[in-house]
Amino acid sequence: MENNIQESILTDNKMNWQVEKIPALHYHPTKKHQEIKGHYFIRRKDNLKILGAVKSSYVPTQNKDTFNYILEIVKDYPNVNLQDVIIKSFNEGRKVCFMFRIEDIKIGKVISENYIYAISSHDGSSRLAFGLCNKVIGCANMFPMLLSDITATKFKHTSNVPKKIKDIDLKTHIQQYVLGCSALYKKMFYTPVNVNIINETICRMLGIDKWIAKNIHKFDEKYLHSPENTTGHFIKIKDNDYILSNFAISNIRFTSDLNNISSHRDITIDIRLAKKVKELNKHIADENFIHGTNYYGLFNGLTRYANRNMEIDRENGKLESVMLGKGSKFMKKGFELIINKIK
Repeated sequence: MENNIQESILTDNKMNWQVEKIPALHYHPTKKHQEIKGHYFIRRKDNLKILGAVKSSYVPTQNKDTFNYILEIVKDYPNVNLQDVIIKSFNEGRKVCFMFRIEDIKIGKVISENYIYAISSHDGSSRLAFGLCNKVIGCANMFPMLLSDITATKFKHTSNVPKKIKDIDLKTHIQQYVLGCSALYKKMFYTPVNVNIINETICRMLGIDKWIAKNIHKFDEKYLHSPENTTGHFIKIKDNDYILSNFAISNIRFTSDLNNISSHRDITIDIRLAKKVKELNKHIADENFIHGTNYYGLFNGLTRYANRNMEIDRENGKLESVMLGKGSKFMKKGFELIINKIK
């Protein structure tokens, strides 16, 4: 790609800016500003915002460099279209993300898109990393998986980054990863689940016991949304011989001793947690309707929940959560849980 086209894409996505490493100073009563030896700040050149603090060995990876690294990987894919690029910055540029759509795959009757992505930081908090992101067309669920989760492909921000990326042959690693993930999704699709598996997954993902997950549908919506609960007041919901009480005082964690927990006459659960269970259960049901009652539908229910319920409240907060935040951690936990089930 010619440099002017690259710069045009970066400019269109408000990412054609650079960072610089400057000495860290502190105020001294007699000497005024005094340099802190071995410590530096990373500063944006365009708006002079300080993004983070680093040490002397840190060498900034500029946005254009990260863009070039990922372009080198995707250029051999025949269907790559520059219009399918996603370029975003998070938290005022402290982290940046570059994604290229490389190919589509079909699981059952539903098409999903595969993206190769690179994530870098300008605040010293994380290394340069590459991965594969799957996005299901229609519901727009996105699931990113870092290549470094299975191979040593995270790179410290040093002067050796270009050489290390070249030596590790990222292209081959990613091509193998794409094939492996596609096969895994198909295995999920052809492996059925039942109500017990879904309930257990909800319990483990949200940290509650099976009895609550099984009976949550009996909770009366008017209690869950009554004004009294906004201040943390207690409510009582009758359920045959049980009274579910004190909704705002405890989180029941998942435990192996489920029989004893579910036999108690009084069960306590945080009202916010109850809402999470209902929402997650609804997302899983919607995805099972689309994909079938299988692990692929279950997994997409988890990704749907993470994509829609865990947004960070700032610019590009939804994608930031999915790629780097709570949403990413939630989906990774679910992915590992399902992988262990279908081995």
